Amino acid sequence: VNMQSEKNMLLEKERDFSDVINSTFEFVRHEFLPLLKLLAIYTSAPTAIFAIIQSYYMKDSLNNAIQKIADQGIDYALPLLSWLPWLILASMNQYFFIWGLTLEYMNLYKEKGKDNFTIGEVWSAFLHKLPRIIGLNIVVAVIFLMALLLLIIPAIWFSIVTILMMPILIFENASIK
Repeated sequence: VNMQSEKNMLLEKERDFSDVINSTFEFVRHEFLPLLKLLAIYTSAPTAIFAIIQSYYMKDSLNNAIQKIADQGIDYALPLLSWLPWLILASMNQYFFIWGLTLEYMNLYKEKGKDNFTIGEVWSAFLHKLPRIIGLNIVVAVIFLMALLLLIIPAIWFSIVTILMMPILIFENASIK
Protein backbone atom coordinates (compact mmCIF):
# COMPACT_ATOMS: atom_id res chain seq x y z
CA VAL A 1 0.00 0.00 0.00
CA ASN A 2 1.53 3.31 -1.03
CA MET A 3 1.42 6.47 1.06
CA GLN A 4 -0.98 8.29 -1.26
CA SER A 5 -3.66 5.59 -0.88
CA GLU A 6 -3.64 6.15 2.91
CA LYS A 7 -4.25 9.89 2.48
CA ASN A 8 -7.42 11.55 1.34
CA MET A 9 -8.19 11.07 -2.28
CA LEU A 10 -8.73 14.35 -4.08
CA LEU A 11 -12.20 14.12 -5.62
CA GLU A 12 -12.27 17.55 -7.27
CA LYS A 13 -9.50 17.09 -9.77
CA GLU A 14 -9.52 17.37 -13.51
CA ARG A 15 -8.84 13.94 -14.99
CA ASP A 16 -8.89 12.35 -18.39
CA PHE A 17 -11.25 9.44 -18.98
CA SER A 18 -8.86 6.65 -18.01
CA ASP A 19 -7.89 8.50 -14.80
CA VAL A 20 -11.58 8.86 -13.93
CA ILE A 21 -12.06 5.10 -14.23
CA ASN A 22 -8.88 4.33 -12.26
CA SER A 23 -9.74 6.87 -9.55
CA THR A 24 -13.26 5.49 -9.25
CA PHE A 25 -11.95 1.98 -8.66
CA GLU A 26 -9.33 3.28 -6.22
CA PHE A 27 -11.98 5.18 -4.24
CA VAL A 28 -14.28 2.16 -4.12
CA ARG A 29 -11.40 -0.11 -3.11
CA HIS A 30 -10.45 2.11 -0.17
CA GLU A 31 -13.96 3.08 0.91
CA PHE A 32 -15.77 -0.15 0.11
CA LEU A 33 -16.40 -1.38 3.66
CA PRO A 34 -17.63 1.93 5.16
CA LEU A 35 -19.82 2.57 2.12
CA LEU A 36 -21.18 -0.97 2.16
CA LYS A 37 -21.92 -0.65 5.89
CA LEU A 38 -23.78 2.62 5.26
CA LEU A 39 -25.89 1.14 2.48
CA ALA A 40 -26.53 -2.10 4.39
CA ILE A 41 -27.74 -0.26 7.49
CA TYR A 42 -29.97 2.29 5.78
CA THR A 43 -31.14 0.68 2.55
CA SER A 44 -31.25 -3.11 2.97
CA ALA A 45 -34.66 -3.36 4.71
CA PRO A 46 -36.52 -0.95 2.38
CA THR A 47 -34.89 -2.56 -0.66
CA ALA A 48 -35.85 -6.06 0.48
CA ILE A 49 -39.45 -5.00 1.18
CA PHE A 50 -39.70 -3.29 -2.20
CA ALA A 51 -38.21 -6.35 -3.97
CA ILE A 52 -40.76 -8.66 -2.34
CA ILE A 53 -43.68 -6.39 -3.27
CA GLN A 54 -42.40 -5.94 -6.80
CA SER A 55 -41.81 -9.65 -7.37
CA TYR A 56 -45.30 -10.45 -6.09
CA TYR A 57 -46.82 -7.85 -8.40
CA MET A 58 -44.77 -9.00 -11.39
CA LYS A 59 -45.64 -12.63 -10.79
CA ASP A 60 -49.39 -12.31 -10.31
CA SER A 61 -50.71 -9.01 -11.60
CA LEU A 62 -48.74 -8.75 -14.81
CA ASN A 63 -49.43 -12.36 -15.76
CA ASN A 64 -53.15 -11.82 -15.12
CA ALA A 65 -53.11 -8.52 -17.02
CA ILE A 66 -51.41 -10.07 -20.04
CA GLN A 67 -53.89 -12.94 -20.00
CA LYS A 68 -56.86 -10.51 -19.76
CA ILE A 69 -55.47 -8.39 -22.60
CA ALA A 70 -55.16 -11.52 -24.74
CA ASP A 71 -58.64 -12.77 -23.83
CA GLN A 72 -60.80 -9.65 -23.39
CA GLY A 73 -58.85 -6.56 -24.44
CA ILE A 74 -56.97 -3.81 -22.65
CA ASP A 75 -60.00 -2.32 -20.87
CA TYR A 76 -60.28 -5.35 -18.59
CA ALA A 77 -56.59 -5.30 -17.69
CA LEU A 78 -56.32 -1.61 -16.72
CA PRO A 79 -57.18 -2.18 -13.02
CA LEU A 80 -54.39 -4.74 -12.80
CA LEU A 81 -51.93 -2.42 -14.57
CA SER A 82 -52.80 0.59 -12.41
CA TRP A 83 -50.09 -0.32 -9.89
CA LEU A 84 -47.34 -0.31 -12.51
CA PRO A 85 -46.68 3.49 -12.47
CA TRP A 86 -46.49 3.37 -8.65
CA LEU A 87 -43.96 0.54 -8.82
CA ILE A 88 -41.89 2.53 -11.30
CA LEU A 89 -42.02 5.54 -8.97
CA ALA A 90 -41.07 3.38 -5.96
CA SER A 91 -38.20 1.91 -7.97
CA MET A 92 -36.97 5.40 -8.81
CA ASN A 93 -37.21 6.32 -5.11
CA GLN A 94 -35.05 3.32 -4.16
CA TYR A 95 -32.54 4.30 -6.81
CA PHE A 96 -32.42 7.93 -5.63
CA PHE A 97 -32.15 6.82 -2.01
CA ILE A 98 -29.15 4.56 -2.62
CA TRP A 99 -27.53 7.02 -4.99
CA GLY A 100 -28.19 9.95 -2.66
CA LEU A 101 -26.57 8.20 0.31
CA THR A 102 -23.55 7.29 -1.81
CA LEU A 103 -23.19 10.86 -3.07
CA GLU A 104 -23.59 12.25 0.45
CA TYR A 105 -20.86 9.88 1.62
CA MET A 106 -18.60 11.22 -1.13
CA ASN A 107 -19.55 14.80 -0.24
CA LEU A 108 -18.57 14.35 3.42
CA TYR A 109 -15.39 12.56 2.32
CA LYS A 110 -14.57 15.60 0.18
CA GLU A 111 -15.40 18.09 2.96
CA LYS A 112 -14.01 16.32 6.04
CA GLY A 113 -11.51 13.82 4.72
CA LYS A 114 -10.99 10.11 5.11
CA ASP A 115 -12.12 8.68 8.48
CA ASN A 116 -13.19 12.10 9.78
CA PHE A 117 -16.94 11.47 9.68
CA THR A 118 -19.35 8.78 10.80
CA ILE A 119 -22.12 6.89 9.08
CA GLY A 120 -24.54 8.75 11.35
CA GLU A 121 -23.26 12.07 9.98
CA VAL A 122 -23.85 10.82 6.43
CA TRP A 123 -27.39 9.81 7.36
CA SER A 124 -28.06 13.13 9.09
CA ALA A 125 -26.77 15.16 6.12
CA PHE A 126 -28.83 12.99 3.77
CA LEU A 127 -31.99 13.49 5.85
CA HIS A 128 -31.39 17.23 5.81
CA LYS A 129 -31.45 17.15 1.98
CA LEU A 130 -34.21 14.53 1.72
CA PRO A 131 -37.09 16.97 0.98
CA ARG A 132 -35.12 18.37 -1.97
CA ILE A 133 -34.21 14.84 -3.09
CA ILE A 134 -37.88 13.83 -3.01
CA GLY A 135 -38.83 16.98 -4.94
CA LEU A 136 -36.11 16.24 -7.48
CA ASN A 137 -37.35 12.67 -7.76
CA ILE A 138 -40.88 13.89 -8.49
CA VAL A 139 -39.67 16.37 -11.12
CA VAL A 140 -37.46 13.78 -12.82
CA ALA A 141 -40.22 11.14 -12.70
CA VAL A 142 -42.75 13.48 -14.31
CA ILE A 143 -40.26 14.53 -17.00
CA PHE A 144 -39.28 10.92 -17.64
CA LEU A 145 -42.85 9.60 -17.78
CA MET A 146 -43.93 12.41 -20.12
CA ALA A 147 -40.92 11.71 -22.34
CA LEU A 148 -41.72 7.99 -22.22
CA LEU A 149 -45.21 8.75 -23.47
CA LEU A 150 -43.64 10.60 -26.40
CA LEU A 151 -41.54 7.53 -27.23
CA ILE A 152 -38.32 5.90 -26.08
CA ILE A 153 -35.83 8.34 -27.69
CA PRO A 154 -37.07 11.44 -25.76
CA ALA A 155 -36.99 9.42 -22.52
CA ILE A 156 -33.36 8.47 -23.15
CA TRP A 157 -32.49 12.07 -23.99
CA PHE A 158 -34.22 13.44 -20.86
CA SER A 159 -32.58 10.81 -18.66
CA ILE A 160 -29.17 11.91 -19.95
CA VAL A 161 -30.05 15.55 -19.35
CA THR A 162 -31.33 14.95 -15.80
CA ILE A 163 -28.64 12.49 -14.64
CA LEU A 164 -26.46 15.22 -13.12
CA MET A 165 -29.27 16.83 -11.13
CA MET A 166 -28.68 14.66 -8.05
CA PRO A 167 -24.90 15.23 -7.81
CA ILE A 168 -25.47 18.98 -8.23
CA LEU A 169 -28.10 18.90 -5.48
CA ILE A 170 -25.78 17.01 -3.10
CA PHE A 171 -22.35 18.50 -3.86
CA GLU A 172 -23.41 22.07 -4.53
CA ASN A 173 -26.15 22.03 -1.88
CA ALA A 174 -28.42 23.46 -4.56
CA SER A 175 -32.20 23.47 -4.78
CA ILE A 176 -34.31 22.19 -7.65
CA LYS A 177 -35.47 25.65 -8.69
